[in-house]
Amino acid sequence: MINPKQALISSFIILFTVGCGSSLKPSEFKKYIEDEKNNFSQTIKTETFSIKCMYTPAAYLSVLAYRKDDITQAEFEKSETDFGVFDMYKLEISSPDARDVSSLSEYFGFYMQENISKTCGQDTLPCIVYHAEPFNAIDGKQRIEIGFERIGCAQEDVILNALPLASSPIIFSFDKKTLTVPPITLK
Repeated sequence: MINPKQALISSFIILFTVGCGSSLKPSEFKKYIEDEKNNFSQTIKTETFSIKCMYTPAAYLSVLAYRKDDITQAEFEKSETDFGVFDMYKLEISSPDARDVSSLSEYFGFYMQENISKTCGQDTLPCIVYHAEPFNAIDGKQRIEIGFERIGCAQEDVILNALPLASSPIIFSFDKKTLTVPPITLK
């Protein structure tokens, strides 16, 4: 059953998308979200590692799910509703020496999820979606998808208490009021 609030928001997005001449094709939307100047991602460097955290809104995940520019409104609404119950982020961990990252593959695969949380106001939420991709030996990066229950905060901090990566917590702060999600051209 569709939540009336979600239906209203989806209807507004569709009306805004149809009525606005500056909407982006799904492929352009994907590039917009991934462009660091639009503030959906942040990078923190430690002594050994570079850790990038990117907020991935439900609309972005919906575009990735279909991988085409001619997404119908029905496809998009269904996918966005499914993804909309979580706040999702993508972590990318790298080091000048790829062996530093590959040596932690067991940690990334089995233990890191326990060391990730999100604060939202006074609430601290555990990571409930965690998917570590296999280590990419070609580019030397470890990619991890993480997700949290969506409770609707404007300011969120993603916290990594990952001692193999840094001696103190790594905090990524996202002010969702300042993140502009442009409209998408739908079929």
